[in-house]
Amino acid sequence: MMTRSTPTEATRENEAGFTLVEFLVAMVMIAMVLGSVGSTMARRDNRTTTLQSAQAMQSLLFQARSDAILKGRNAMVAIDANNRRYTYPSGARPVTLPEGQQIKMIAGAEFVSDDGSTYFLIFRPDGSSSGADIMLSDARSGQARIEVNWLTGVPRLKAVDAP
Repeated sequence: MMTRSTPTEATRENEAGFTLVEFLVAMVMIAMVLGSVGSTMARRDNRTTTLQSAQAMQSLLFQARSDAILKGRNAMVAIDANNRRYTYPSGARPVTLPEGQQIKMIAGAEFVSDDGSTYFLIFRPDGSSSGADIMLSDARSGQARIEVNWLTGVPRLKAVDAP
């Protein structure tokens, strides 16, 4: 003879789910994982390296060269070594290097301001430029050098030295 179970007994046996203890254990494990990831991210050094600054500057120099060629007129990038910033296009908000990074530039005397603090790098419509060597340095992340060829006007990231 077959015994019949009541409807409440049958549904309890077929129910699947988590107990409160299982749920709390899972929440504790998630909290531990998130806590370890958060503390790892907090310890990370988020400062901009000299290489990253040089790559950003190189990109802006490529933009200035392209603008000169496409628009058919000179494009000028102003580099203010004393204040650690550079500007392109004229009148735009200057890009300031992070604290601790310095700019040094070698360029012809005709492309330096009267007080000697600002260098002007000129890109011409034929693709050439006034030419320059730009050195970005930082005691923490080393040096990066951008060479702008006077004949081709191409800015190249030539050397990166660790501290």
